[in-house]
Amino acid sequence: MQDFTIAANPLTVTVTGPGQSGTTTLTVTPINGFNQSLSYSCSRLPSEATCSFTAASSTTETLTIVTTLPSAKLQDRLGQSGGLFYAMLVPGLFGLLVLPAGSRKRSLHAVRLLTFVAILACSMLWMAACGGGSSSPSTLNNPSAPSNPTNPSNPGTPTGSFSVVVTATTGGTNPLSNTVTIPLTVQ
Repeated sequence: MQDFTIAANPLTVTVTGPGQSGTTTLTVTPINGFNQSLSYSCSRLPSEATCSFTAASSTTETLTIVTTLPSAKLQDRLGQSGGLFYAMLVPGLFGLLVLPAGSRKRSLHAVRLLTFVAILACSMLWMAACGGGSSSPSTLNNPSAPSNPTNPSNPGTPTGSFSVVVTATTGGTNPLSNTVTIPLTVQ
């Protein structure tokens, strides 16, 4: 019966840190004249990590495991404080309608002052997006902690040791499938 085996060299993949990648070569050894094409997949990858395969020859495949750096997501400050924006906008528009009823000189001075205050207020609303975010100590020390919806962020690939399972499968009605477990270390 036709079959195949799959092995990795080097057996262990070491990634020097989140945001980096590591590779290994998978070698397929045909048994009893096996010559079918294979498709490859990974399972048990750490969070925020991906794998890809590149054919090196008919019996070898290069596996690349890519990890992700942690990143923060800016929050939509205007969406969260839209009420403040409208609370400042309504009195300003009301002031523009009422002020022209007074003397012309006083009205012109008031319009300029109101315009300056409106521009300053709008500028301050958008400046909040430039500030730094905060993370709770629990998410900094434990990247696998549940994310906080009020402070969305990407914790990146956690460091540690993992066992990645690579599966090679043939097509057809009776597919053959073999696996190899590859130890992955993210430093």
